[in-house]
Amino acid sequence: MNQATNHLENPRYQFAILGVILLVGVGLRFYGLASQSLWNDELSSWARSNFDDLSTVIKNGALNDVHPPGFHLLLYYVEKYLGECEFWLRLPSAVFGSLAILFLFLLGKRLFTYREGLISAALLASLYFPLYYSQECRSYASLMCFTIISSHTWIAIYRKTRRGTRAGFAEGTAYVLSALAAAYLHYFGLFMVGLQGLALLAVSLKHKPRLKNIALIYGPIVLAYMPWALAAWNSGHAGGIEWIKAPTLVHLTEFNRYLYNRSGLMGVLAGLIYVSPLILKFRAQRKKLPIGKFFPPAAMGSHVLLAWLLVPLLSTWLISIFFMPIFTFRNLIIVVPAAYLLLARCFTFLPFKPKTQFALVGLFVAIGFFELFVSVQYFQSPHKEQFREAAQCVADGVERYPESKVIAFSHTKKYFDYYLEKNGSRQRVSLKAGNTADIARVEKILASTNAHYFWYLRGHIQPQDEFMRYLHSKLRLIEHQQFIGADVWLFSARD
Repeated sequence: MNQATNHLENPRYQFAILGVILLVGVGLRFYGLASQSLWNDELSSWARSNFDDLSTVIKNGALNDVHPPGFHLLLYYVEKYLGECEFWLRLPSAVFGSLAILFLFLLGKRLFTYREGLISAALLASLYFPLYYSQECRSYASLMCFTIISSHTWIAIYRKTRRGTRAGFAEGTAYVLSALAAAYLHYFGLFMVGLQGLALLAVSLKHKPRLKNIALIYGPIVLAYMPWALAAWNSGHAGGIEWIKAPTLVHLTEFNRYLYNRSGLMGVLAGLIYVSPLILKFRAQRKKLPIGKFFPPAAMGSHVLLAWLLVPLLSTWLISIFFMPIFTFRNLIIVVPAAYLLLARCFTFLPFKPKTQFALVGLFVAIGFFELFVSVQYFQSPHKEQFREAAQCVADGVERYPESKVIAFSHTKKYFDYYLEKNGSRQRVSLKAGNTADIARVEKILASTNAHYFWYLRGHIQPQDEFMRYLHSKLRLIEHQQFIGADVWLFSARD
């Protein structure tokens, strides 16, 4: 063993590399955290948690949403004790997105060795998919984090179950708490917990004592989730989402590209690394070389990761085709850790010394940084809907157009009111309107007000053509400004 390999085997050296990875990952997640406007879905998270007490958050926020209440309850406390600006609202995602890097290292080390842990942590720290959702006021980064934590403890329980031994109290408690957190954050978290339970059940069917141990773990999870399940069922909470369309086979290949900075080049490179073990195995068989030379003994971990990646991915795809469309890339963030751990494992299969393997990983990450900063321009260019900039136009126009009314079209007028207040404007949205059926209500406002100017804002959703033709016929257009996912029209009354 040479000196470079000796260094890599040194725990201090490993933790130094992990420290650099964490520093980069945390820096990326907190850099520019408040630089962009909250977009539609983030404003929805704010609005559904912006109530006076927890019971109202659940009744008027969570039960009217398509997600469990976990993230809404978390945001309620953030808004109550920290604040409601972009930084504070996105802070939980940045924190959990950072913690996910550390826990993925621990999971990789538990499944395989420190090398897989470091490589997967480096991927999670630097790639677009986990970074984006670590800077978004939504549940996905926290869902990913608790999926990793629950999987870390589940692996220990799974191994002991296969050996016929009982999980310790600390392991069982850690799994119950992390599994409940994932399940209360998102239904895909509940889905993942259910799959883990089925896997434990499959290895315990012929052994009654093992079944009792599983009941001791999953019984508390079922009991703790039952209040929400009953409340959601009684309120008619369950159901599909209209904007999600049935996927095709292309979506499966696109998901692989999305995992790697939405880059065709990185997707192809990752694909080649994924299949490299098969190529090496075929080569070894042809040359009658010992297979163990290329495949170190850790098959169980690889099988678990393949199941973790493929079962949710393919089952979600099939459910979306035959029953209810639920296939979205962000829902599938639960399989991102498995994808990166598998890629890390495949890197270690490459027939090179550890130092060379890490150099190849560094090159892959460097390509990712180039794609992130140059091709995607992640930090240089805005990519979220610009509700804030649209509202700022109204705030800036107060002196020039003092007698004005604001009409807006978004899922709720609270979205623009949030930014009108933050931007220091005393204006508020007088009416939400954008459909043909809203024309009569706009007529009443025009007839009953002395205002000479009218702002019309829209965000995320488009007003109907007939409605816009009506506005242009009744009012005189002064200016129109376009933003990402938003527009601002300024009209004046016709003389």
